[in-house]
Amino acid sequence: MERDAAAVMEIFTSLQGEGPDLGERQLFLRFYGCNRRCRYCYTEASLKASGPCRVEQTPGKGDFQDRPNPLTVEETASLLRIGGAQKGGIHSLALTGGEPLLHAPFLRRLLPGVKKNLSVFLETNGLLYRELESILPLIDGISMDVKLASVTGETSDWEGHRRFLETGGAKIRYVKAVVSPVVERDELHRLAELIRSYGGDLPLVLQPVSGSESDRSWMERLLAIQADLRGGEGRSVRIIPQIHKLLGVL
Repeated sequence: MERDAAAVMEIFTSLQGEGPDLGERQLFLRFYGCNRRCRYCYTEASLKASGPCRVEQTPGKGDFQDRPNPLTVEETASLLRIGGAQKGGIHSLALTGGEPLLHAPFLRRLLPGVKKNLSVFLETNGLLYRELESILPLIDGISMDVKLASVTGETSDWEGHRRFLETGGAKIRYVKAVVSPVVERDELHRLAELIRSYGGDLPLVLQPVSGSESDRSWMERLLAIQADLRGGEGRSVRIIPQIHKLLGVL
């Protein structure tokens, strides 16, 4: 039986602050819960099992009202319809977290109705390939975040990432890796090889941990890393910080 309710952390409107869709206006559906514990995570509340769901009342204003969790499919769909009917339009619905694929049964029920009005963009840590397969026809684009052990403080699951790449195929728009001054060169080259072998010409986005931009020696090293990973083939490797953090928006 499909799950008819989920623990939703918040529903709000903002700009996409990461990756090649930078600056697009999106409606965000953020779920509670994650299967990783990255030491740099800036959404610590999403690691909780649950809490109230914050729902923004006015786009961009941050005037939230709490609703009790879990939200039903019908209640979530109604809130998304209201959020999607905005002047100027919404580029897409962004599923984020935490890890939204932990709620795949709920998404199988929710997304068919959502897709009538909005395209669906999935932000994921790129490991739950079986769950992805179960909702892949309902997803229009994927941001795949590869977790590097030297940065996250956890063991990397390279096999899980490989299978996720194979499963997601052409719907994966880019691969992202959060990097910091402790990142190891061998990990980055392994990631570049993984993309080359299974992701073709997918862009690789290097996202510096928020706040590390002020370290000029690290920024100099990051530019050297970019040049190294591009190699003689001129692969697409982009350095893109979290712009919404720099702008002070959600």
